Amino acid sequence: MESAAWDRRAIWARVSIDLRRHFLQAVAAADKQGASISLDAATAPLDLLTVIPDRLAKVKDAIDGFTDLLDKHGSDAESTFHQYIAKHPVLLDVYGTAESKPRLEYPLGESPLGKRYVEPDFLIRYPGNRYKLIELERPSKRLATIKGEPRSGVTQAAWQIGEWKDYIQNHYELIRERYPGISSMPRTEVVISRSTAEQSGVSDVSRYLAMVRQQLNVDEVITYDLLLEQAREAYARLSGTL
Repeated sequence: MESAAWDRRAIWARVSIDLRRHFLQAVAAADKQGASISLDAATAPLDLLTVIPDRLAKVKDAIDGFTDLLDKHGSDAESTFHQYIAKHPVLLDVYGTAESKPRLEYPLGESPLGKRYVEPDFLIRYPGNRYKLIELERPSKRLATIKGEPRSGVTQAAWQIGEWKDYIQNHYELIRERYPGISSMPRTEVVISRSTAEQSGVSDVSRYLAMVRQQLNVDEVITYDLLLEQAREAYARLSGTL
């Protein structure tokens, strides 16, 4: 390129225009593996208006549909919500690639509980071999007992996360090719209940969730309403970059 392209006064343009453009292109192609950044204008299409709006429309449709599903079928089985999210994984994270129910199989006779496998509801893969494991529970499940202790749905989800961590620590060699770097311990998340639901013994849902995270050693415990809020915030950020 011409030397003028590297003038220090053009740094703002590189950051504000070039990197933003390539970032949006990577988001638009979120279903594909890999991404690249190029300084060659001939190989870096500038017409984001033909690439991004379709992706953003899908995000908005997923959010609107999930809002409607929760309002009309909030008491349904967990599988109802798992199936919807599996079709619209952007709800879990705009920036990662989600895999539904990855099966992690034990070598014969090596499960501490006699199981053949463990199976997270979702595994999200991020660039740099980073991961998140997610357990879904029904939106209709309550968070706490009258005394304020976590209900069985919360503790059961945390127990399952403990099983996944144990598997990864003891059998990483079996999944190394499939999930390189996951042995450094992925983040973990439980999605359960509704922020809008009446919670016996809980006056501040956000503070209570923070207590649960500390007590059960789970990185994130959120409600379905918080999941939707995060998706809406991501949509707003992406929309604002156009």
